[in-house]
Amino acid sequence: MVYRPSAGFPSSEKYGMTVQARRSVCSIAANIAEGAARHGGRVFIRFLGIASGSLAETEPI
Repeated sequence: MVYRPSAGFPSSEKYGMTVQARRSVCSIAANIAEGAARHGGRVFIRFLGIASGSLAETEPI
């Protein structure tokens, strides 16, 4: 869902904002999965916080 909107970014941002937006979206799911795999409530909550930060990076898109 992020690839289509980020494809419209200026070409000067090809290696800047475009890459960062795409990586942060992938990071959301990765952090949730990693936190869930670690069998501890506090650790999972910490990873959810990290995922939330990545989501905040992509919210304007």
